[in-house]
Amino acid sequence: MREFKTLPEVFEVVNGECLLTRTKGLAKTTGLGPPDMCHVTKIQEKHQGLFTSSGNNTNTVHGSYHFCYGADCSSPASIAAYFNALVNDMSTDPNGARWKIQS
Repeated sequence: MREFKTLPEVFEVVNGECLLTRTKGLAKTTGLGPPDMCHVTKIQEKHQGLFTSSGNNTNTVHGSYHFCYGADCSSPASIAAYFNALVNDMSTDPNGARWKIQS
């Protein structure tokens, strides 16, 4: 699976479990408030190739999340720059699979 090279992230086993983790952590929050949670859905596109069967034409989806402090959300351009940095930080898949960030 493609992971971010420089960013610690948690992979979901069940879709949506990040919300339970964040809700549990809210009770322990003091000071300025909790960190922002960023959920990323990565999708691996599988295309039917010359030597593959037509039954293996599904996409693999992985959800992960991380927490960030002090992200600049003052404009849409700064948010787009943050997500662009995430895309560029994805590690290379050893199998040559094509991954992209879906949401």
